Amino acid sequence: MLKNNFKKVEIQAYKHNGDFHRCWRYGQIIDENDTYVVVVNYHTKVIEKNGRSWQAKEPAVWYFFKEHWFNIIAMLKDNGIAYYCNLASPFVIDKEGLKFIDYDLDLKVNNHDEMIVLDKQEFDFHSKIMSYPDNIKTHIIKELNNLKLLFKEDNKLINRENTNQYFQYFIKHKDKKRRTKR
Repeated sequence: MLKNNFKKVEIQAYKHNGDFHRCWRYGQIIDENDTYVVVVNYHTKVIEKNGRSWQAKEPAVWYFFKEHWFNIIAMLKDNGIAYYCNLASPFVIDKEGLKFIDYDLDLKVNNHDEMIVLDKQEFDFHSKIMSYPDNIKTHIIKELNNLKLLFKEDNKLINRENTNQYFQYFIKHKDKKRRTKR
């Protein structure tokens, strides 16, 4: 399942019109297959469109999908794992990094599995000014509903036990990798 050859990657988010939105410097790809990629961010530096930067407060395990129009950030907080889900295009990877288009809508799932849809007004506003095609708007709403179902069902990939395993694997192997470089 997991690979011990971490690959450093910059994660880049864009908007529908091609404008840069933000980037995360850097994450480590720790698992990938034909349908998804898993990246661990460890107190990662985040750079916004306006140049402002900040440091992520907690580590995260980020799930990217090749066919779904969402990605899921599992944030390992002191009080448990919470999820922040971006409605977004499937990702692509090139020499510059892992890239996706952010479509504004987000689903937040707290550590008690309560779900909150965020940024509906931003989605409505951007869909007008950036002329989101009807098929994309319909697909985003469909994928939002799929995300809600994913968290209601017993999912084999996106769950707290699996997230913890990914993070522990990262911690164990990042230290080994650091020692072998010395």
